[in-house]
Amino acid sequence: PPLIRHAAGHRTHMHIRFYNPIAQETGRRLYPLLLKQRLLDPPVYFVRHRAKRGETLARIARRYGTSVEAIVRANNLRSTRIREGHDYRIPRAGPVRWVSRQLEFPPRRRPPKHASIPDQLTAK
Repeated sequence: PPLIRHAAGHRTHMHIRFYNPIAQETGRRLYPLLLKQRLLDPPVYFVRHRAKRGETLARIARRYGTSVEAIVRANNLRSTRIREGHDYRIPRAGPVRWVSRQLEFPPRRRPPKHASIPDQLTAK
């Protein structure tokens, strides 16, 4: 995405996104711990399911480890009736797989040496 872009509904200000490799690496390392401590909700993704004859939402929800209500919301259904042969989005929660390389940082450099203070000023 572009560095500076308009965010819908934000007419009075701009959003500027900076890339910080140290913050990216810190987030990558801490993410599993934040999930484990339940400080973050696991991300939701969807799988496709084609309904077969005789299936119910309850049976599909049990198969995929989700709830009937979540399937109804994901598909904007008005009832829990489903139709044979139709595709439905099934929400799933799970961990994110990181596909990033290990970051390498250059060694820290010392500040440049300045002209030394004349000896007569440092003598006691």
